[in-house]
Amino acid sequence: MVNTSPIDLKSSVHWPLGFEMSPNKSLAPFDQFAAQFEWAQHSEITQLHELIVSLLPNGKLHVESGVSDNGKIIHNPTLCYGELDLPLSGGKTRRTFQIGLTSNATGLSVHVMGLRNKCSLKELMGPNIGKASITGYCLRFKTIKSVSLEALSTGLTKAIQVQLS
Repeated sequence: MVNTSPIDLKSSVHWPLGFEMSPNKSLAPFDQFAAQFEWAQHSEITQLHELIVSLLPNGKLHVESGVSDNGKIIHNPTLCYGELDLPLSGGKTRRTFQIGLTSNATGLSVHVMGLRNKCSLKELMGPNIGKASITGYCLRFKTIKSVSLEALSTGLTKAIQVQLS
């Protein structure tokens, strides 16, 4: 189980990539997440945040710490938008985000959850996305200058429409 509440985050955790969650619980999730980055990356994260919020204006916004309940780091901190229930085996479901934004060692990642076909993200983004690596549910790029924000917006809009449909 992953801790999804910014209030429950432990300030003593050492985050990957030099990320440390602010102990200031009064900050909004985006401000708390974005404040940790150098200005150049902060600016790009802000642009991506504004794009995703425009596509999911009523979506729940929260931060996943990437730390399991027993303190193990399982992924980089993720700014999460929206909610959906992913079907699991045995008829169970797991609540997760629709779109996630995170920083990684080589740049930024946008995660799109709830796509039934592992190849569909690449198809949804189309040939004009630019210089990005696309896997099952993750779009990775070094900088937003290397991708077409118009193609990203169109692809994310299509992805939101087909999530778990």
